Amino acid sequence: MSDLAPQSPLTWHTTNIKTAAALGYLQFPIRTQISQDERSGKVHTQFFMGEQSVGTTPIHSRSRILAAWASGDLAKLEPLHPFLQGLRAEHNNELLLDAEKQGRRIRLVYVANAHACEYRDGEELPELVHAKLVFKLADRSLVAALGTLGVPVIKIEPDGNRCIYTLPLEGHPLKQRDGSEQRYNGLNLSVRQEGSRDLALELRDPTHPLLAAYGARQVHIQIAKHLKAERRILVIRPEGTQRKAFITDNATGRVMDKVTEHFEG
Repeated sequence: MSDLAPQSPLTWHTTNIKTAAALGYLQFPIRTQISQDERSGKVHTQFFMGEQSVGTTPIHSRSRILAAWASGDLAKLEPLHPFLQGLRAEHNNELLLDAEKQGRRIRLVYVANAHACEYRDGEELPELVHAKLVFKLADRSLVAALGTLGVPVIKIEPDGNRCIYTLPLEGHPLKQRDGSEQRYNGLNLSVRQEGSRDLALELRDPTHPLLAAYGARQVHIQIAKHLKAERRILVIRPEGTQRKAFITDNATGRVMDKVTEHFEG
């Protein structure tokens, strides 16, 4: 076990890395735990999350966010809430992967009363597919995030170990808080800070809904890298007994002797 952010007691957990990433962007502490059943070989990954965010103003409550999400109130009252934007980007990224690897046909549809978008199966609108003004990106996470704001992928081209994505300059019109509609300019949103991979948007509009979507994907990538280096906890379950023993995957002979004593005692 190890801590990405050990500042507070962590009791609630999820096995869904997408949920963990969306909460992680909001600076909820995360502790990961990987266990493997020694008999079946099945691997079980858990993400333990803190109840309150750390270093944010205001402080976020995990239980309140999840309750509002489950009831549907979060999408109704705050359709572009950072947690929702994170989940949408995670969903979009998954479908983009399917489109790359399996040729899945996807299009953007409205969600949250047309304040945001997500990918679903289908064909994108011809007016966007044949847009005269387009731009290209090689960052799938950014493409997934742009999809939450209505800017769709209209072409995917393999390029070695990555893909190049073509998008129209502007996407679907989305509702704004004042009741108006707006088409986001995907190219403007994608500009990086000079000499950095960070988006310029972080400097000029740090609460922009694109940042939560893109940020959740960055947290997901960070967690995935962390998990590769994480020591697994082996769950020993000998047949013929209900007893279990938990050891690290690099346990010493002395530890294994104690495990044997545990089952024979």
